[in-house]
Amino acid sequence: MASEQDGNQFMSQALYFEDNGDEFDLNLPPTSGHEYLRRVQLEAQQCPAVMCANIDPSHFADKQTVKFISGKGCLSAPVGYAPPQSWQKAQVAHFSNVRLSLSRYKMTKKENCSVATELGHDLPNILDDVGWCRFCFGNKHKSENSTENDNEDGVPPLLSIVTAMPQPLIEQVIDYHISWLEATGFTVRQGQWFYALLGCLEKPLTPEACSSIRTLVRLCANRRASLDKDDPLLMHFNLLICLVTKYFDQSDLADRKSVV
Repeated sequence: MASEQDGNQFMSQALYFEDNGDEFDLNLPPTSGHEYLRRVQLEAQQCPAVMCANIDPSHFADKQTVKFISGKGCLSAPVGYAPPQSWQKAQVAHFSNVRLSLSRYKMTKKENCSVATELGHDLPNILDDVGWCRFCFGNKHKSENSTENDNEDGVPPLLSIVTAMPQPLIEQVIDYHISWLEATGFTVRQGQWFYALLGCLEKPLTPEACSSIRTLVRLCANRRASLDKDDPLLMHFNLLICLVTKYFDQSDLADRKSVV
């Protein structure tokens, strides 16, 4: 009774009437307006303060036409798409060893060693997004200014390249690749570049770098949801999502725990 009184005190009475204490038969139609209002009052008192519909969402699983994105803005992995925790732990451990090897290589690398000397040409300017696109992917992305000397297949993320790139350039090229992923889709070569660039991305992250790799996870999650389970690109998306969320501590975007 106390809970009903507490709930009623917050509801303003639309029409006031006095309870004269007269008894009436609920099985018979009301004989007056006062009796009708008494019936409405009794029915309201029998209703709980909060009503909750008991709906089984599994009945609508095969009828879903819209993908729902949670408040964090990252599409959850479809059933069977998220990798097991054991696989994720192994990938993070291997990635950590790769980063350690890269760090040691940078320390032992000669100070006067230039990328131009090793590759035969300079890297594109940090603001030259078209130049970087041709550099990474070759003439299939060439513009009107392309020459016959441009590399047909692009340059892979060689150790000599990524270890010579300063952090501002690393972050900028990651942004370029994210834009290309969103605009034209994903390729294995781009996955290699993402892995190499993330391997050289220093911690703690700058706010800009943190925002960029979180965008990368969201894009990978969206692309992953459109794949078949046997698509070879599924593993690439899972790896990038795993590294960003686990190694770079963006756990709120991580896949839910799956069977080990």
